[in-house]
Amino acid sequence: MVLEEDVRLHSNFSEAISNLVTLLRIDEPIICQLFTRGERFVARQSFIEIKADKFLFKFKSPPGQTAAYLINRKALELTREFQTISGPPDWPNWSSGVIFYGTYPYIVEETGDGSAIDAPPLTRKRYWLRNLSKISGLHFCKYRKSYENIPTYLKLEFLPLCNRYRWKFKGSPTFPAKEKRGLWLV
Repeated sequence: MVLEEDVRLHSNFSEAISNLVTLLRIDEPIICQLFTRGERFVARQSFIEIKADKFLFKFKSPPGQTAAYLINRKALELTREFQTISGPPDWPNWSSGVIFYGTYPYIVEETGDGSAIDAPPLTRKRYWLRNLSKISGLHFCKYRKSYENIPTYLKLEFLPLCNRYRWKFKGSPTFPAKEKRGLWLV
């Protein structure tokens, strides 16, 4: 289990973790996010009800920005295959071989204190320019040495971007409906 310093555990945390561990397959490399504030695209058909109004689901693409997650031994073994950490900052190249799950509602929350690790701010203009460079292929040409291969780049950079635009074109549906901090249904 990996927890950032600015998370708070919910009262039913231990019970929720026990339920998750029994549901998750351990023969595949898995990361199960307990909270995420980044890209969180899911398909409604991937939902598994754990208990009344508590769900486990599979992410459509590697999600960004996690404050808490479970990682199994198979996923940890993938990390050892790489001599250097390269690729996107949220999930490096080794994560392209991982199946990402999540829970809803989240079983931890951020305190609002923020992380001790500062990140440089990304202006709206730079954000759109970066997305345009990904769509055009310029981003891959510039950073190709940071990625293991083209399929890894597509899974970690291009697929999340495609899911974001698909979600926007569908009217930004969430689960539960109209919940800003909810899951983004693709």
